[in-house]
Amino acid sequence: MTFEEYISTETFRKERERLLIHKKYSKGRTIVFIAGLVLVLVSAILLPKEETGTLLWYEIAGYVLFGVGMVVVGISAFLSRKADDRREDSFMRRPAFAAAFLLYARQYLASGWRAENGIVRYNVDLPAAADKDVPSFALVRGGQRTEISFAPFGEHLDALDALVVTNFALFTWLENESVVAERISYRIVENGMQMLDKMGSGKGGDVVLYEAGKWKFAGRTQRREYRYIVKYARKKQLI
Repeated sequence: MTFEEYISTETFRKERERLLIHKKYSKGRTIVFIAGLVLVLVSAILLPKEETGTLLWYEIAGYVLFGVGMVVVGISAFLSRKADDRREDSFMRRPAFAAAFLLYARQYLASGWRAENGIVRYNVDLPAAADKDVPSFALVRGGQRTEISFAPFGEHLDALDALVVTNFALFTWLENESVVAERISYRIVENGMQMLDKMGSGKGGDVVLYEAGKWKFAGRTQRREYRYIVKYARKKQLI
């Protein structure tokens, strides 16, 4: 199935709508969570510091506020987890959405990679304010710059999504061409300028995926996610 065919399916449409709804109500859930924490903190002030045998009215109020606060925090955390669009402990979106990233990467970005003297190095160039929504980004490799728009995927995608699309393309190329590399690394930049990588930068800002014949932690993690979504795509007969 092509990327364009998949994003026209009911499965992907539902996942895109889910993402938009999650984004719409995420601020509300955050406010509720903070309100619960405030109630717990206020209760800590009101609760008795030592046993007196008799509870005063404000101490009773403290116990009530503590109970209500914990319930509010618990409910908020549960709803946030249920509405989360990423797999637990993962960069990757839910499989039905991430499958679109895989198809796009295979179709448009799996070629154009190069290993120079056994070294594969590339940049993921994000627009300014990369901690917010990312409407587009650029993949810079071998001196060539490829612009990628997230418009076909919908709104509210971020820097992690840009990294997932890029590395899905990388791993596809490595497998298709049976590439033997000595070192594979990338760097997150913002408008062409080096920035602090929130996803685990190494020396000089580079994130090393593979070196000295071994996959590093970042490489093992991201390759495992790639293999997971490939398995999902094959099960759903997308590839």
